[in-house]
Amino acid sequence: MSHLFVFFFLGSIFMSQVIATNVFEKTVDSGVSDGHSYSYHDYAGLTNFLQSVSQNCSHIMNLFSIGKSEQDRQLWTLRITDHPNIEESEPEFLYVGNMHGNEAVGREVLIHFIQDICDRYGVDHDVTTLVDETDIYIIVSMNPDGFELQTRNNAQGYDLNRNFPDQFKEPIHPRQSETKAVTSFIERKRFNLGANLHGGSLVCNYPWDGTKTKHLTGYVSISPDDTLYKHLCGIYSNNHPTMHNSAEFPGGITNGANWYVLYGGLQDYSYSQHEMLHVTLELSTVKFPPQTVLQTEWENNRVALYRYVEQVHRGVKGIVYCSCFDHPNNSTQHIPISAQLTFLGSDTKNIEGKPAAQVRSTRTDPLFGDYHRVLLPGSYQVNVKSKRCGSNHSITFTVPHPTVESGSDLIHQGAVRLDIYLKSSSCRHVHRADNDEDELLDDANVKLFIILVAIFLMIYGLKIYLNRELRVVYEIDSSIKTPQIEPSGKGEDGDLRVIA
Repeated sequence: MSHLFVFFFLGSIFMSQVIATNVFEKTVDSGVSDGHSYSYHDYAGLTNFLQSVSQNCSHIMNLFSIGKSEQDRQLWTLRITDHPNIEESEPEFLYVGNMHGNEAVGREVLIHFIQDICDRYGVDHDVTTLVDETDIYIIVSMNPDGFELQTRNNAQGYDLNRNFPDQFKEPIHPRQSETKAVTSFIERKRFNLGANLHGGSLVCNYPWDGTKTKHLTGYVSISPDDTLYKHLCGIYSNNHPTMHNSAEFPGGITNGANWYVLYGGLQDYSYSQHEMLHVTLELSTVKFPPQTVLQTEWENNRVALYRYVEQVHRGVKGIVYCSCFDHPNNSTQHIPISAQLTFLGSDTKNIEGKPAAQVRSTRTDPLFGDYHRVLLPGSYQVNVKSKRCGSNHSITFTVPHPTVESGSDLIHQGAVRLDIYLKSSSCRHVHRADNDEDELLDDANVKLFIILVAIFLMIYGLKIYLNRELRVVYEIDSSIKTPQIEPSGKGEDGDLRVIA
């Protein structure tokens, strides 16, 4: 009987694997690369699709990889803009899909979003304007290994949305290849707005996900942009046919910590450490639904995806210059520079305490000195600082209400223009914004110089110490008379005489 039980148990395990494999084969068609078909795309199919669409729409799309997964799959990233091979002074936007391998709706929705842009560019005025005026990046699958394995975690068994640096609590797990690639990519860019796409619920989740006091749930952790985040999530939810009708989440939106607390998420990392306004979009109550509902899921999210990207054009934009006197040419120069901007408004109250970020902020782009900050209509004070220009500056300005809430008119009129001029008596030490990397190198060179000086002083000090010790030993040796043997004969006792 015991042997029968063992065979039955092993047979059950085998059959479960067979069933799981058959389900995968039925729900994911290997190699599907058509952006118009409503089928799950495996890694090969996703790769084929991205390569195909980026070739067909090469005038607005550029495909590249930001790194590799733990199982050596490419983390494909598609750039969409009117000049995809050069840098321009435009706001930057990021969508990240499929961070959890078994949450597959976002992955497929982004595939159709890409195909839709390719099809409608040059035909639809609003889509064309959005592409022409925005620098859009899409990582369709951050966790391609997890999708192939149909698991939430990556190939090493780690939850990637608990693996990012966190302002409240550093993750205890080793940083994974996928996380390193995304963090490195975000660090190199100046993203102004973004979202990562998940499944398992139907809601737009906004910061903070973590809390200072380590509450577990039911605690509202308020960020400096709390009112703005409610607006951004409302844009997505209200343009989705069912999200805003949620019985669980009023208006289809929620503060992250009020839903449940998590640490090491992409959302809080992007916002707290890189000033990117970022939300988490839960798109389906079923994480990996049948292929038969994929068309409905795409249609449910199509408008919302576009409307959310458009929000990057709200608020304020401009260039930060350093106005300095060029003595050799006897003229005043206006040089775009790297700068940090913080925005103060009247709507920030009861925010989460430190170590949470305490202010709205953004940085200028390292190439052009331009900035883009999403803000709601209202009055603000901006404080501007730069290492390379002698003065700091504060300006009060107003963001007006846009005449329209969507489309090309919002893109053109949603942000007020505010160029800022700092002052310096000399241009000698002022670097252009595109020399931001040189500024980092200068800082690194200073640190290297300090280290070398410290090493030199240590070696020099050690040399002095050793010389002093050797001198003492020499002086001691010199004070001791060396015994000598008299060579002239024997002593009275017949032994050799030692003369001291």
